[in-house]
Amino acid sequence: MRAQLPVEGLPQNAFSSARNTLIALKSDQTYAVARYRIDRGQLDYVLASGAVGAVDVKDVDWLKTTELNSERKRSQAIAVAQAN
Repeated sequence: MRAQLPVEGLPQNAFSSARNTLIALKSDQTYAVARYRIDRGQLDYVLASGAVGAVDVKDVDWLKTTELNSERKRSQAIAVAQAN
């Protein structure tokens, strides 16, 4: 498994950006990625900083990844509704 800069190493604005997707790993690391793709059993990603990395898809906690991103979308929808 190759990985770079977990969320703890990113600036707060990178973590909270609506454009980033959170990817949770079974190792309890979470990455805020600007872009990603799955290719041949590997999840390749680019962080907001431009750093690139890859992890085996077997190492991704898909349930936690889905939950994290669903929570963020709900929170953003609530913030938009409150602003109007």
